[in-house]
Amino acid sequence: MSMRLALALFLTLILIFANLWIRSNTINIEYRLSSLEKQRKTLTKEREFLIAEKARLTSFTQLRNSQFILPDRNKVIYITSSKLSMAKVSFSEKN
Repeated sequence: MSMRLALALFLTLILIFANLWIRSNTINIEYRLSSLEKQRKTLTKEREFLIAEKARLTSFTQLRNSQFILPDRNKVIYITSSKLSMAKVSFSEKN
């Protein structure tokens, strides 16, 4: 009889520790998920900011307001490719 009682007590203790271990791991996983969710929100905000910054920097009005100067058409070198040569340089106007 005492053997059954000892076995029952042992199994009860194992079940209690297993339950505590599962709860502890669940809380740990929830903590990591929360941390990853915060990181995702931060990266999403940063991505949106960078997209807006890219749009601002590449907008035509920004280019027009900058010190960008269009080159003289006679000073532009056009590079074309043909079947005979890899690259042919032409100093004349574009075909």
